[in-house]
Amino acid sequence: MDHYKVLGLYRTASKEEIKAAFKKLAFQFHPDKHSQSPKAVRENATIRFKQVSEAYEVLMDDRKRADYNFRRSSGAGPETTTILSTATDTVGAGAVTSIINLGLVAVASRPSLNSLFGF
Repeated sequence: MDHYKVLGLYRTASKEEIKAAFKKLAFQFHPDKHSQSPKAVRENATIRFKQVSEAYEVLMDDRKRADYNFRRSSGAGPETTTILSTATDTVGAGAVTSIINLGLVAVASRPSLNSLFGF
């Protein structure tokens, strides 16, 4: 899922633009707004609301956004996403000094990261 596309934004969007797009779409797809809608419409709105919320959460957090942009530009898959996020959360953003993307496996130059990945 492309978080920028979900919110209808460019990659260069500011936090103000992200917030405005989120507010507009969250209001449009909020489950309470569709409580009386047909089941299919209600389910679609719920799915879209969750996607919009996830995109907002990632793009408003500088560290998550930088990680997301890096993964998108490097072509890293979801498995790498989990590894990089876990590494960052475990040892801190500053400690993730040299992670090399090798397809689905991330290899780190720091010993603490190597033990995290089981290397």
